Amino acid sequence: MIIHKHKKHSSLIRRIAVICGMLLATVFIAPISAHAEATPVDVANETQLREALSNASAPADITIRFTGDVKLTSSLKIPAGKTVSFTDDGTARKITYSGITSTSIPVIEVPEEATFNLKGKNLAIDGSENGSSSYVIKVHGTFTMEAGSIVNTYTGPGWFQTDNYNSVVSVDGANAKFTMSGGNISHNHQVRTVGTAVVTVTNGAHFRLTGNAKISDNSLLEREDGTSVDLVNADRVLESKDVDKHINAPVWVIPQGESRFTMDGGSITNNNAGFAGGVLIGYSGQSNGAGHAHMDFTGGVISNNKALLFGGGVFLLTNPGKVASLSMGGNAKIIGNEAPSGGGVAIFDSFALSQPDKDEDKDAYNKYLAGFPAYKEKIKGEGFTMTGGEISGNTARLFTNGPHGAVGGGIYVASDNVKITGGAIKDNVAEEQGGGIYIGTIPYTVKIDNALVTGNHASIMGGGIWLCPTGEALSSIKNGGAIFDNTADKTGADVASVKKQYETKLYLSNMMLGNWLTTWYNDGGLTQGNGSAYDLGHPDPDVKRYDAMNAQEREATYRGGIIESEDNLTLKSVPGEQGKKVARENAKVFITGNKAPRGAGIGTNGNVQFGEKPVNYPKVNISITKEWKGDEADSSKRPKSVKVGLFEGDKQIAEQSLSADNNWTYNWKDLPKFGSADPAEAAGKVAVTYTVKELDPDPGYTVAVSEDTDTSDSFAYTVTNTLNPTPPPTPDKPTPTPDKPTPTPDKPKPTKPGKAKLVASGYSMGEYLPAMIGLATLLIATGVLANIQGRKKD
Repeated sequence: MIIHKHKKHSSLIRRIAVICGMLLATVFIAPISAHAEATPVDVANETQLREALSNASAPADITIRFTGDVKLTSSLKIPAGKTVSFTDDGTARKITYSGITSTSIPVIEVPEEATFNLKGKNLAIDGSENGSSSYVIKVHGTFTMEAGSIVNTYTGPGWFQTDNYNSVVSVDGANAKFTMSGGNISHNHQVRTVGTAVVTVTNGAHFRLTGNAKISDNSLLEREDGTSVDLVNADRVLESKDVDKHINAPVWVIPQGESRFTMDGGSITNNNAGFAGGVLIGYSGQSNGAGHAHMDFTGGVISNNKALLFGGGVFLLTNPGKVASLSMGGNAKIIGNEAPSGGGVAIFDSFALSQPDKDEDKDAYNKYLAGFPAYKEKIKGEGFTMTGGEISGNTARLFTNGPHGAVGGGIYVASDNVKITGGAIKDNVAEEQGGGIYIGTIPYTVKIDNALVTGNHASIMGGGIWLCPTGEALSSIKNGGAIFDNTADKTGADVASVKKQYETKLYLSNMMLGNWLTTWYNDGGLTQGNGSAYDLGHPDPDVKRYDAMNAQEREATYRGGIIESEDNLTLKSVPGEQGKKVARENAKVFITGNKAPRGAGIGTNGNVQFGEKPVNYPKVNISITKEWKGDEADSSKRPKSVKVGLFEGDKQIAEQSLSADNNWTYNWKDLPKFGSADPAEAAGKVAVTYTVKELDPDPGYTVAVSEDTDTSDSFAYTVTNTLNPTPPPTPDKPTPTPDKPTPTPDKPKPTKPGKAKLVASGYSMGEYLPAMIGLATLLIATGVLANIQGRKKD
């Protein structure tokens, strides 16, 4: 018994020792681990800095702490095989430099096997004391920027045709990586030039912008005389020299090798530049070799930038063998940027640069179009895909004597590889055409799935969509679109299409998102001037707008279901309120709140395609007529109007109001004969069953539906409302004779609290409650006594 007691005690002691050891480890070992890195080397001048870097006995990881401002007089090279971190001592410190102006000589060089970290939040690399330089930091290895700033640098002219891309940070080579998770690169300047940027990414390098890092307030539009092109106020009138030599951008991803830019956080904001206000992807001057520049944009903001030419936010430019691509989704935002073409985003390939005049020689133009398939083979992999994110509040501005534009407030497209399947394109402005999206010319096509085009406003025509003589639109059934509740001051609230040329057409389905129907009506008119392929169309003041028509006039302008037209056409879409609700619930692309004189939502000289399946398929028509019976003598009891619903199987797809204004009749035209998910493929399919039903019928009438006609392509239904007969008055009941009072049965005695019945057994819990309490007390007492006895034995 005694031995057992000692065993228990020794076990307890061992446990206590282990716990104490763990506590000691927490107290003492953790600080040792935290100080495992080398002690920072303090430097206060250039000599101390160079000695710290060249010290052969220094560890592979070196942290250099700046305790004073340091001025460099020659280029600084990070040693290969080492990781060097710059930080500060809690006080604002500067690394300045002067005399480093030679071509291709950087202020700081990071070779392939070196890593350079900028960590000090109070540490600035400041170029205000230097003249023009080619690079501030040249990266062939790894550069991470967690904090601090690179400011006030002045980058001299580059020349893209010799691959001399001067920049603040150059990330160059397949092993070069730059990750910027904090700090800022701001207030830097560049003279008007043809090959400069704040950050260049080339020869297969990778740049990642994340966290709260900022590239902001940089001006790349300096003239030789020291003035800067003012894109905000003064310089809507530009000189040609202001346009010719501004091939630059804050971030430039160059298609040499597989160069990549990943942006999942951070911001690029308040910059002014030439080709792109925020990011330029593509446009290599190298004449030989293939390359690809790609941007993957899933987070962060590109905002309030201004460009002299294309893409206030982002510009993609592809040449044969030098392709550019952008994938946008997630929480990516392009907001409040400005440019003549593509206030938010511009996508451009070089094919359109060679197009002849559409009016002067149509044979030459058709020959030019025939060469497009061969050209596309040379630019495989280029394009823009948008699966989410937001492009909003951007502006396409008009300049005098400058680049013609003011088109594509949100997106400008001159590419055949643009697909939009998610996200919002909203509140953008174009001062000419295409507030939300603008397609520049044929043969380019933009594909949009599950799109809602609503709430856009045109000051002239085409609040939803405007199409020029070469513009074509195709609205399909599967994953198509919904166009309604747009406005235009002059004509065509939802659609305005100018008479077609070059074998283009307007195709519009009556089937909106969620398979609800809409109805197309004429809305005003338009005329053409000389029939040019460049004619924008003009409102016809002699033709009534839809809203000014009475009910009979509206029915006379009813265009039916499918719209297929090559003529001048101005339309209003009129779906039911439930159809609008269903469309909003099914939409994944939202084109809303945009403004332009023509084509507020979308303007096109090329092609826009909604959805996947064609509008040409076997069709049926369904008519419905309302009849009244039993109230011929007094029709005042009839409701002024009734609503009827059209059902595909058991799913409602349309509703229509019937009244005396439309003679209590309506005809749904061009409905898919076979399943609307794929209506064109009829082989082996069973035809759709359509039915009609009155919605919320008047209780004073009995409703009956009869089918009058049933052919392969036409169905006619009659909904008959028969007045219910008035029931005869109920005779007065005789007053009952008083009788003996009915005896009141005894009231059941109330159950006392605590007598709740257990439904399953029927026993009364209250009867056994005292015994249960006693038993519980006995068990508790027994346990206590046993515990005391056990302690005495021990």
